[in-house]
Amino acid sequence: TALLARLAGGWQAALLALYFIFLSPRFLGHSMMNPRDIPFAAGYIMSLYFIVKMLNQMPKPSWKTVIGLAVGIMLSIGARAGGFLLIAYLGLFSLVDYFVRFGLSEAPERSKVFVSYIKYPAIASFSGIGAALLFWPYGLVDPFTNVLNALTEFSNYSTNIRMLFDGKLLWAQSLPLPDYIFTWLGQSIPLFSIFGLVIFIFLSKKLLSQAPTLPVTLALFTFIFPIAYILYKGSTLYDGMRHLLFVYTPLVVLAAIAWSALINLFSEKLKMKYITLALLAMLLLEPAVFIARNLPYFYVYFNPIAGGVNGTFGKYEQDYWGISVKKALDWMEEEGIISDSMTDTIMIASNFSYVNHKNAAKFKGKVQTRYSRFRERFDKEWDYAIYVGRFIDPGQLNSGYWPSSKAIHTIKANGVPIAAIYKNADTNAYNGYQAGKKRDWIGAIRFLEPEVQNYPDNDLAWMFLGNAYMNTGQAEKGADALQQALRINPDNSQSLSNLGNYFVSKGMIKEAQDIYLKMVKINESDYTAYYYLSAIALQQNNLNIALDNANMAIQYNPRFKQAYDLMATIYDKMGDSQTAAQFRAAAQQM
Repeated sequence: TALLARLAGGWQAALLALYFIFLSPRFLGHSMMNPRDIPFAAGYIMSLYFIVKMLNQMPKPSWKTVIGLAVGIMLSIGARAGGFLLIAYLGLFSLVDYFVRFGLSEAPERSKVFVSYIKYPAIASFSGIGAALLFWPYGLVDPFTNVLNALTEFSNYSTNIRMLFDGKLLWAQSLPLPDYIFTWLGQSIPLFSIFGLVIFIFLSKKLLSQAPTLPVTLALFTFIFPIAYILYKGSTLYDGMRHLLFVYTPLVVLAAIAWSALINLFSEKLKMKYITLALLAMLLLEPAVFIARNLPYFYVYFNPIAGGVNGTFGKYEQDYWGISVKKALDWMEEEGIISDSMTDTIMIASNFSYVNHKNAAKFKGKVQTRYSRFRERFDKEWDYAIYVGRFIDPGQLNSGYWPSSKAIHTIKANGVPIAAIYKNADTNAYNGYQAGKKRDWIGAIRFLEPEVQNYPDNDLAWMFLGNAYMNTGQAEKGADALQQALRINPDNSQSLSNLGNYFVSKGMIKEAQDIYLKMVKINESDYTAYYYLSAIALQQNNLNIALDNANMAIQYNPRFKQAYDLMATIYDKMGDSQTAAQFRAAAQQM
């Protein structure tokens, strides 16, 4: 990154770029643990640097430059299929550079030069692809078909997980892409990069006329084009800006040459120059302090525009890689909770499977681990649990009840909790849940009432208790318990569903409808909520609304038998007995 900035703006710009890339907490944090996106970003910027060097040396580039470009392409394609973009960049800029330097009228007389513009880029490209394929078994099996498959996957990941964005859990494939990209870029990169981009825009005419055109335009194009392409393709992104780390490197180049140009602009106005340097120093200091305070959680950084980590808690993903699990395990070891001299076996649950990696051999089988979602934390027995804030309902994060009173230690970044260690001092919640599964409602109440007395912020215990009350004819007490659960976690769909059913049983249709609409807002694919909304609309003889909601239920769960039965009833009411029969037949086959 720094070397490309040197080609574009000299050594001053290069040094600034070096500081900028190092003092970018997101980038630095990922560089310590991200095995895919950082190598891809490295190969990407390395290739851009050698593209500029090669074109500057045309028509006879050095073999060192050709090899450097081939290695950059190899590293990029070896990490992600998106490395093939670099070959497109190389072809485009080689063609443009040739015609800019030699002109259309002279092209026929420059056939040898034109051959050089084809020869050396081709050697670098095919060498890079060939070397990458040596370490890519999938590509070796069928280089043409499987490379195309990988490119398709790169432009539109098939992964579809729920992401915390703007205070809501949204499916990755349904994210509002422009907002998602520009929000993450605007809030998670340091202000010196943002200000640098603004300065670049204001000084663009001067920079493009005075600075070397090729490196500046290449950096600008390779920053803008991937973002534009992602927006055009409607690609699936997730995990914050991790899939955009590679475009951050040319952005840093642009920011560095812009700041350098601004400093040089005031070379004869010392007061303005010192003010500029002081402003830049302040902007560098802010992320530097964050890095110093938050080893090794640099990558959870948010800039002051976003309100920092504190201002984005419960709104945006923070420790989405779950690296705080290691710090939690280290603390448990320091406290003597786990050790290699233990005689008893301890079960540790976690919503991140990384907990397995450290404990498999070190504790000689005395530490057992199991995966456990936070919203299902009492489904299985455990002694201790490590829960990272990811995948926890934003309503619970923002209600002030996470971590709860069962937590014995909290891992924090800038004072904000990103993970918590829970101790299961007793098994009341687990026993109450298990009794409920067996429909032993009296037994469930016997365990759950002391649980909520000891831990009144245990939303799941309140939910289990509400369900037990409902099933023992204590509907009012059940509703009160569910309200307590929703006070702690307003986004728990099971609590909402149970309360909605209670409202229906009491004839409080408007209240029930509001509950189910909230469930859809929390999770757009909640097929049960659509089913209940359809049933209510049918009861109110709003057949078109009932049909739409039943269709949504089937769309999100094609195996949901009750929705097919409901569709049959709706079509009967609409007088379409043939379609009704088709839905009944479909339901019977399930």
